[in-house]
Amino acid sequence: MKKYFDRLKRMIKSINRDRRVLTVFMAVGLSFVLAIIISIFSLRRLADENRRELDTMLTYRIYESVSNSLNEPIVVSKTMACDDFLISFLQDEDKMSESEAVYSMRKYLSSVRDSLGYDSAFLVSENSRRYYTYDGLNKIVDPVNDEHDVWYSIFLDKDVPYDLDVDSDEMNEEQWTVFVNTRIVDDSGKLLGVCGVGVKMSNLQCLFLEAEEEYGVKINLVDAKGLVQVDTEDINIENAWLDEDVLGDGNEDKVFQSVEGEEYVTTKYVEYLGWYLVVRSKRADISREVGNVISLNIVLLALVMAVLVIMVMISFITDRKMQRTEEEAAIDKLTGFYNKYNANEKISVLCAGQEGTLMIIDLDSFKLVNDIYGHDMGDRILIEFARIIRENMSADAVLGRIGGDEFIVFAIGMKDEGAVGAFSEAVNRDLLEAAKSLMGEDMSIPLGASIGVIFVPEYGTEFNELFRLCDRALYVIKSNGKHGYSIYNGDIDDDLPTDITLSMLSTILEERNIPQNAMWMGKEAFGNVYRYMVRYMDRYSGTAYKVLFTAKFIRRDLPDAEKQTIMVSLRELLQESLRGSDIMMQLGYNHFFLMLPQISDNNISHVIDRIMRSWKYNKYSDQVELTVESESMV
Repeated sequence: MKKYFDRLKRMIKSINRDRRVLTVFMAVGLSFVLAIIISIFSLRRLADENRRELDTMLTYRIYESVSNSLNEPIVVSKTMACDDFLISFLQDEDKMSESEAVYSMRKYLSSVRDSLGYDSAFLVSENSRRYYTYDGLNKIVDPVNDEHDVWYSIFLDKDVPYDLDVDSDEMNEEQWTVFVNTRIVDDSGKLLGVCGVGVKMSNLQCLFLEAEEEYGVKINLVDAKGLVQVDTEDINIENAWLDEDVLGDGNEDKVFQSVEGEEYVTTKYVEYLGWYLVVRSKRADISREVGNVISLNIVLLALVMAVLVIMVMISFITDRKMQRTEEEAAIDKLTGFYNKYNANEKISVLCAGQEGTLMIIDLDSFKLVNDIYGHDMGDRILIEFARIIRENMSADAVLGRIGGDEFIVFAIGMKDEGAVGAFSEAVNRDLLEAAKSLMGEDMSIPLGASIGVIFVPEYGTEFNELFRLCDRALYVIKSNGKHGYSIYNGDIDDDLPTDITLSMLSTILEERNIPQNAMWMGKEAFGNVYRYMVRYMDRYSGTAYKVLFTAKFIRRDLPDAEKQTIMVSLRELLQESLRGSDIMMQLGYNHFFLMLPQISDNNISHVIDRIMRSWKYNKYSDQVELTVESESMV
């Protein structure tokens, strides 16, 4: 029968192993498919993002070029409109003969055209409707009968200081030209005429064509209605239209981007022109890249399978190692119980959701063991005491060491005084037997255990409050004979002795939590002692040094659990290296502050050197750089 069950167990293990292998292969296949899909989407997104960025950069580049090409003509036209010569000319035009007026204006306009290099310079008198150019009198403007002159009435109807108009230039073989039309008014705002300059469209067309051929895009300048004003193909100028939806919101500081089918459209508003710069481009063809991705994934499939298997193995080993490290960091090395931090954390959770008994256990007269038999014997007593507690508690109880000779226990489900009494009796009995076995039958130290007890949740579920009340119960048993237990019942103050003597109080204070070496303190207690020592030395003289050890981790990627283990090791090393009269505290995560009273200037360097040498031989020294600062307190 046993052979049958063993065979069945092996079969189940084999099935589970096969399932894990199948799961790995399925994961590999799924990873392969997902890799292809993600790669294709990534390629598409990357291609689209590159296209958008390129179009945006190109739009700004063209915008600057357009600004350089057209901003100056606008400034020149505005300057002409403010020229006192032109204003006076138009006001006195009817006092001059036609030939005098033509001569004067031809000279002025040809000077503007030739000196600044424009293709055209013109003036239209509102009074005479004469159209003056750099070549003389061109015509009499008649918007009603001549379609070439419609621009004049349209411009006046807009009632704007200046405007740009794309039109064929009659003076230059009907070439497409961008004219800057500017109003000329007198001091009262009366219209005197319109002046301006013209720039050949071919200048902008060459700029656009160069960019279109280099980047594979289509570039236009269009008005607010979408009518094309500038295009590399003359047939489209003032003849083709773009959808107004792609023009954006008219914000000059922003670039508007949209997608029209397989085409990207990038638009920037040119405020001083009142036009929109539009750059259109085709979405990138990534079919070849997709083929390469699929081929590459097929080639790498076998490697991916191997890598996945290796990763699983490494992950398993790493997890086990981290688990062991975390467990080691959470455990008091001497007793095997949880350390204070982890015990309090776990018991805090249990108090909030479980019924049971919280106990604080203090070793009575333990200081005498250290003083008479030495610290090695003290450690052996602590180990035996931990074993006794463990053997007399249920397997699910949480056990912790929270001080040198102080322990904490949460017994899940224990709710009656009988069980507590039996536990107290067994612990004291077994402890005495173990002590005599270790130190001899003639051992006369009154070694025992005092236990403060509180039932949960009768007095709440908040751990800190329960601990405080349990500690009061411990104080009662310590004050009333020790070697037993006291259960908190809400009237604990009635159990306290009313005739406390100095000797009794000294005994209570001296025997609880006396450290073996340097005294470990919390920040508040350390601060009180520090301030007292400063006052004492100021009053009675004396010597003392304050020392700060700082640990800097060489590797920044160490797990938190491993860092905690290293700090615990360093703290223990410092405690063991110092005297019982020294005190120390931990600041933050990696700073240890020491106060060493009654030590000379010569000896402080020896103490520090001894600690640094001890750390050098510590197994964690290659992972931490230890630095030290010291200063006299006098």
